Amino acid sequence: MRKTSGGITGGIIMIGIAVLLITDYWWPGIMFVMGAALAVPALLRKEYSKAGLAVVIFAGIPFVVTAMVNITYVAAAVLAIVGLYSIIKRS
Repeated sequence: MRKTSGGITGGIIMIGIAVLLITDYWWPGIMFVMGAALAVPALLRKEYSKAGLAVVIFAGIPFVVTAMVNITYVAAAVLAIVGLYSIIKRS
């Protein structure tokens, strides 16, 4: 299974890079390619927690970076959620 996993990983990376070259969608596309390259072989080995972790990490990084760039919106959303929680808790 080890050789097959390596072949699958390499194939996913090559296809992913080809798609990125055609679409010129490098960020966050490269993160999704990396996540898929790790998740698919883990899924085939029935290592579901490893596959899920790969997806969460590599799909989550672009969201965290975007949130850091748009910190004003994140701060406003957090304040609104805390305010709503406070209102609901007091009623």
